[in-house]
Amino acid sequence: MPQLLVRESHLGARVVLKVVRTTKPVSLVSGWLRGRGVARFRDVPPGCRRSCAPRHDAPIVAGYSPGVDRRRQEVPGCPMAVDVLVAFIAALAALIVACLSFADNSRTRNANGRLADAQQSQQRELAVLTADLEQRAKLEEHEKTAKAELDRAREPLVSAAVDLADRLDNMRRRHFLAYLSADDHRAVIASLSTLYRFARYWCVVESLYDRVVLLQFRDDEATRPVAALLREIGRTLASDKYGQSFMVWREEQRAVAELMRVNGAPGSWIGFATFVDRYEETFSRWLDPLQADLESTAVVKSQRLLMAQRQLAELSRQLDQEGTYREQWQRALDGARPPDELEGDPR
Repeated sequence: MPQLLVRESHLGARVVLKVVRTTKPVSLVSGWLRGRGVARFRDVPPGCRRSCAPRHDAPIVAGYSPGVDRRRQEVPGCPMAVDVLVAFIAALAALIVACLSFADNSRTRNANGRLADAQQSQQRELAVLTADLEQRAKLEEHEKTAKAELDRAREPLVSAAVDLADRLDNMRRRHFLAYLSADDHRAVIASLSTLYRFARYWCVVESLYDRVVLLQFRDDEATRPVAALLREIGRTLASDKYGQSFMVWREEQRAVAELMRVNGAPGSWIGFATFVDRYEETFSRWLDPLQADLESTAVVKSQRLLMAQRQLAELSRQLDQEGTYREQWQRALDGARPPDELEGDPR
């Protein structure tokens, strides 16, 4: 009897049909068909039975013996011939296998394509996320650096700003000009000490800029207000909006700051005694015009010095977190306000 093996693949769709042939294929196929109620003569459809059944009164046909068991004989002329049926079943099985294989391959290709697209999309998203995290890490590092440098320069910067704002307030409101107009040693000290306060402030600011990238310093949330005030003070002293009196361009400010450094090292500046000794040889070419303006009576009505005093006092207020210099910057801030603002001030 032929062995019909039906197997399902891991997808549950592929059918494999195998017919094991022996030395008696007809008997095997007949036995297989007999198990399905087709091969026996009495089960042949009536239309076939009339054309295929032998008559007892007919002459004996070659290949047919009435005395022999009909189940072991072929049925001549029957449309359900065994070879044709076997071929049909084999072809049908092959067709089914081919269709299922094609469908399986198509589904596999589609699944692989979707998987590849999903992997590429995930890789792109991962790359974007990685770049974003790296950018955030750099920004946080820059912010920490900017804030750390500001904290390091906070004390010298607030000290320099308070000293300069207080000197401008003295010159404008508290008769410091009397010392500048005298013809004795005190006048020289008063003039050079005022120039030294300008020079020291510029040196501290430029030292801070040297340690921190200016754009980074301006963009950081914690240092942005201080950076804005530093920029405004430098612009106030350099702009020709207030005329040419007391005007010091930014290049001149940077030049004086460079000369103030100890051996050119950033973050350090010379003392007042060294400044006096070097003034004629080193600083006079840069500060003589400012010195001449400071010794004139234009100081009292100068809008440039008034605005610079106000901005320096505000910078000191921003930097003086512990209130160490509160009395000085508050006096300078009040001295730079218009009279109508002072009348409405609750302090």
